[in-house]
Amino acid sequence: MAEIAVPVQRERRTFGCSVDVTVGGEPGVLTVGRASDGAPRRMELRAGVHGSTLAGLADALATAITVGLQHGVPADVLADALRRAALDSPGDGHAALLAETFAVAPPPALVVPT
Repeated sequence: MAEIAVPVQRERRTFGCSVDVTVGGEPGVLTVGRASDGAPRRMELRAGVHGSTLAGLADALATAITVGLQHGVPADVLADALRRAALDSPGDGHAALLAETFAVAPPPALVVPT
């Protein structure tokens, strides 16, 4: 019988960074939330018009990545899978940008809330 996955315990407050991206010619925003050690813990990708196919796919991708992170999938494994994804026409490089931003962008300076 398969084991039941248990989410990784999450911190109550995290920090993150947002990057403007273009997906299929549509502007969007990629936000990566990080734990205090700098490891990515959640992802949001907003692209396209609300209710559009692109917006739905972007949200589904971000949700799948976030669930994977919360269940202990290493970020480099997810980034490696994204590098091979055909998200754009050849030469645009946005899939690689998404993977690089998600996995290896240096975390911003940690701001401790007061």
